[in-house]
Amino acid sequence: MKLNVYIYASLLVLAGGTSLWAQLPEKQDPETRNFVWFTPSTATTINGIGIGPANSGNGRTTPFAQTINGIQIELPGMRSLQFPLEIPEHRYMRSVTAGQGEVTVNGVLAAVSGSSGVDRINGAFVTAFCGFAREVNGVAINPVNFVGKVDGVALGLVNNVLEGDGASVGLFNNCEECNGTQIGLINIRKRGDGPQIGLINISGDRILPFLNF
Repeated sequence: MKLNVYIYASLLVLAGGTSLWAQLPEKQDPETRNFVWFTPSTATTINGIGIGPANSGNGRTTPFAQTINGIQIELPGMRSLQFPLEIPEHRYMRSVTAGQGEVTVNGVLAAVSGSSGVDRINGAFVTAFCGFAREVNGVAINPVNFVGKVDGVALGLVNNVLEGDGASVGLFNNCEECNGTQIGLINIRKRGDGPQIGLINISGDRILPFLNF
């Protein structure tokens, strides 16, 4: 009889312990940060607000990609002084080494000075100086834009785009391969189609004033 009681008691304790274990919250991935976190960092995902100096992506020392879902704010700092020196040889794209993963912003990237530390922006890209990015899907609003690929709108005084699908609006628009609209005083594209509206429009070998298709 005592043996049966002992067995039943043991089963109850085991069942209770199993139930309690099942109710314990799972340990959160230490590389996922919520609400506010800092860049550069080893965090692979930031949900909320990322804050760091300009060109913070160039300061990453981890090979893992980083995604910011929300707002990335870049403030002037020591890396701002190095900004002209950190422009990669191919002036539209950040150099990604084996020790640095790609940086993606899903939402808004806002930089007080300039930014060349982000590879892909899905949303809005806004700076007070120069915006360098590998890819923008949305809108890039910067005094000077240097973007590898724009699927949306590039709005600035100077827009330099490698590949554009959408529109470039500014005083000077230069695109290597564009399928969309260019609106400005001077519009240049090497290849592509779509209307060019401006004082001087150059498409391949054709030069026309005011309007070019």
